[in-house]
Amino acid sequence: SHIQRKHKEFLFYQQLSFADICVFAFFNTYLGQGEPAVPAALEKFPRLRVLYEKVRDEPRIEEWLKKRPKTSL
Repeated sequence: SHIQRKHKEFLFYQQLSFADICVFAFFNTYLGQGEPAVPAALEKFPRLRVLYEKVRDEPRIEEWLKKRPKTSL
């Protein structure tokens, strides 16, 4: 129902999934140019902004973002 979906933080489940990571990676790479800050393009989309933040703030994702090699994408 709409009420249940309103409070869902991840795309399909109540926990992090591969789909969430893929969406984050797309936005982080192509809109955010690899920077951890929420891309400006997501500011008008609160649910996507929350998803981006939730994935980014997962401890293992956060650790990877700090140590991953910088690329031109």
